[in-house]
Amino acid sequence: MTSLIKPCEQHFINKFDSYRNGYNMTPGGDKNPMKTESVRLKLAETCSTDEHKAARATRRANDPREQARIAKIKATYARKKAERTASQ
Repeated sequence: MTSLIKPCEQHFINKFDSYRNGYNMTPGGDKNPMKTESVRLKLAETCSTDEHKAARATRRANDPREQARIAKIKATYARKKAERTASQ
């Protein structure tokens, strides 16, 4: 399975021209850019902006999967709180 990843990545990077005109920093399949310190720092900087945080909050608020996940967490918290109260 992993032997297919590199050629597939290269195919789609080439097909969408995302090396010269897009997201990709390499023609594909050769390295993980997140292991590069400069890329990690740039991502951390981008993710810490108020604009990015607001956009992420909006996406999460409108995502049914995220709403279900939050509802599950709230239900678990309420159940545990009720169990603690009942045992006192």
